Amino acid sequence: MAALVKSLEDLRVSLREENKLLKERDLEKNNIIAKMSQDQNDNEKVLENLRELVEKGEQEAFELKKQAKIKDEMLAKAVEEIKKVEII
Repeated sequence: MAALVKSLEDLRVSLREENKLLKERDLEKNNIIAKMSQDQNDNEKVLENLRELVEKGEQEAFELKKQAKIKDEMLAKAVEEIKKVEII
């Protein structure tokens, strides 16, 4: 009977130690998940910032093309006027 009590006591100690290890692993996994979640949030913010920069760059490029077109048209009109003056 004493041997059975000793075995049960050893089993209880062993199970407590295993339970402690499992809780520590669970805590570690939870910390990893929290860090990964934060990293994902940070990455989403970076992507949003990059999207905004791209949109701003596209808008600036559009405006520059529009200005270049206007200047080309003005230059073409100036050339036409110069040709008219040369004809006269």
